[in-house]
Amino acid sequence: MSKKRILIVEDEALTVLALKHDLTELGYEIAGDASTAADALRAAEDNRVDLVLMDIQLDGEISGIAAAAAIRGHPDIPVVFLTAHASAEMVLHAVESGAFGYLLKPYTLPELKAAIDIALHKHESENAMRRVLSSPMSTSVAQPRST
Repeated sequence: MSKKRILIVEDEALTVLALKHDLTELGYEIAGDASTAADALRAAEDNRVDLVLMDIQLDGEISGIAAAAAIRGHPDIPVVFLTAHASAEMVLHAVESGAFGYLLKPYTLPELKAAIDIALHKHESENAMRRVLSSPMSTSVAQPRST
């Protein structure tokens, strides 16, 4: 089984370095990093990314929440927010963006791993359900008989 590739979207350099170390230690591969929403969108499209770890407050004019919604809409990559912001309003915006997880800083390694693994599993399950629902109906479905 290949390592899952994680894109880090974070504007604090020390946090990026810590995440790269922690994710590598947990067995993930780093697909890249970005500090702005625009760079995150490009990186998500240009790299083979399995999951995005996204800060909510980023450099630039576009928030991490808006970037997450765009990433979920186009390349369909699960996003887990990793942020210091815990307000109910921020969590609601994250939910509305289609986030697969919300992890508060500072995090522990078990919390980080659990958030990523749950998000990846949920995304794979949703994709499997979409495939089943979009497949042609089986011809063995009982049809009403005309008499």
